[in-house]
Amino acid sequence: DQLRRLYADRIVDTMELSAFKTLSLDAAQPIADRILAMFEAGEVDVVTLVYSRYKSVISQVPTIKQLIPAEVQPG
Repeated sequence: DQLRRLYADRIVDTMELSAFKTLSLDAAQPIADRILAMFEAGEVDVVTLVYSRYKSVISQVPTIKQLIPAEVQPG
């Protein structure tokens, strides 16, 4: 909700995944297809995934990962 308040004009889509215990390729493929189509069409030049990484029952860590262009960590 906080990100939506601050960056609503930059958020293309959101997806609620809390109902899934584990994510499979079948769940992720439609998301990947949409991201790639938007990138190839020139609609976006950077794609960033923002999610809560589970640490414990009472703690989730906000995590940001740039997907496109890929950021490669040195060796």
